[in-house]
Amino acid sequence: MDLKVVAHGQNDALLHKPKSCDWEPVNVHDQYVQELGRFAVMEHVHGLCGVGMTFICVVSGESKMVCEGKKYSLVVEVKEVPVLPHACPAIKLYVADVLDKQCAKSWELLAFKPFCLPPMGPGPVIHNA
Repeated sequence: MDLKVVAHGQNDALLHKPKSCDWEPVNVHDQYVQELGRFAVMEHVHGLCGVGMTFICVVSGESKMVCEGKKYSLVVEVKEVPVLPHACPAIKLYVADVLDKQCAKSWELLAFKPFCLPPMGPGPVIHNA
């Protein structure tokens, strides 16, 4: 048997299962995930008129590998501050879909929409594709 010396970690890929195409939960305490959420809010607000929106935090989310990189679907909590003088600020939840283009080292906001709870009852959970 012929033994070869290899760099530490070179064969780690063989020990790990291939990435699945299924959604996996994200760690909301991860600073990277929080920065993705902050980016999504800033991109959404860019060009909006009439409402100021401040990022609070990512409260939950999922990610999956796609051809272009890694896609995140994050539930972000924001504070909306209307421009009208006597309007009250509101805390709201939104779903932000962000593409992390790892090769290009860039992020792209794919969608930003109000968070809606799924209907109650039996049945599968449907992800936004």
